[in-house]
Amino acid sequence: MSDINTLGIMGALLIGGIFLLYRLLAGMHEKNSVIALGVAGGIKVSLEYRWVALLQMVVPVLLFSGVFALLMGFTFLRISEGVEDPGIRSLAQLHAWVFFVASFASLTIGPLGIYGLASRLRKIGRR
Repeated sequence: MSDINTLGIMGALLIGGIFLLYRLLAGMHEKNSVIALGVAGGIKVSLEYRWVALLQMVVPVLLFSGVFALLMGFTFLRISEGVEDPGIRSLAQLHAWVFFVASFASLTIGPLGIYGLASRLRKIGRR
């Protein structure tokens, strides 16, 4: 594959991957606000809805985003193996590490946020 084709594929993967992760995590942030505050669109939501939002909306998005970023990282590493130009190889490896760091953050730091939200909901349930 020529260098220009490789750069085009890398650019498309990078833009598409970052856009998807951004949209997923922005939506998850909105749900986190609803879970933490108990208000959606100015309307108070029940504790049961907040638990459902946490377990069925936030957890799967966090897991999917972590696995997706990991797969994107491996994709860029695979691209870097098939390129002869050292500059393009370095660029592909840089993109791979960006996605590996995003995956690490999503799969390690994310559960801490989920634990914090669950702890808050448990405290509200005891009142």
